[in-house]
Amino acid sequence: RLAAEDRGGYTGEDATAPMDVALPAADTPESRAIETILHLALLDAKARALVAGPEGMVCRDHPGAKLLRALLAANPDPNSPAATNAFLATLPGPEETSLQSLMARKMPKDPEQAVRDCLAKLVDLQRRAANRREFGAKLGNRALDITEILEIQAKVQQQVVDRRNGVQQDAHVQPTQDPPPGDDPF
Repeated sequence: RLAAEDRGGYTGEDATAPMDVALPAADTPESRAIETILHLALLDAKARALVAGPEGMVCRDHPGAKLLRALLAANPDPNSPAATNAFLATLPGPEETSLQSLMARKMPKDPEQAVRDCLAKLVDLQRRAANRREFGAKLGNRALDITEILEIQAKVQQQVVDRRNGVQQDAHVQPTQDPPPGDDPF
């Protein structure tokens, strides 16, 4: 087999290396965007060129994009079912099955724009993650995890309930002292 550089494709990895790929581990917005990009790059030449270009750096460097990097390294012709099937045959069973299921998905009318949208989503998610890290640094290099956030939220909710109960109890309390003299209506 030829190296990716010799075929004019993505040059980030050698296509002669064994296919040790993995799908994204979790169902996250990032993994869904990577999966969509993989689907479109597998079946559309313009979408693949966009992913292989400078714009695609944001997804190629993503930890869950190993299968995408393998696709770009092998660079099968998206217009040739035989080339695509030959690429799929080089993958481990679960990855091959996953890509076959991706191929069965409906293609958007404009795959190139769909890739651009996914890349923009990844950039936005990375920006938000950077903002969270920066906020965590402002908290004294200690980022709150979801458990701490939920505990804080539960405490605040309990305080609200306690205050409501206190107000309701105060409203039901009858005065215990006699009215001042002269205020007697009788």
